[in-house]
Amino acid sequence: MAQWPDGLRTAIDTMLSTRHPATVVWGEELIFLYNDGCAALLGAEKHPSILGLPGSQAWPEAHGLVEEEIRHVLRQGEPVWQENRQIPIRRHGTVED
Repeated sequence: MAQWPDGLRTAIDTMLSTRHPATVVWGEELIFLYNDGCAALLGAEKHPSILGLPGSQAWPEAHGLVEEEIRHVLRQGEPVWQENRQIPIRRHGTVED
């Protein structure tokens, strides 16, 4: 962690300081990092095996839906917001919204 950029350390510290489900997506490969609140939502089929994987591998059923928004945030530094958006997730042997 000492070698990580300040921004990544700050983002991880912020994410880990909340019990709400939270993720950090980092770098060109969109590396997927998350806290314990998110781990509980992901379920055993994903957690802990996807921690630190590129988003396309970690969450392929949803990556195509969110990739362009994530890249927009990284390029423009502008937030995006979706309300009541359903994101598919594979857990418990099936894809759920």
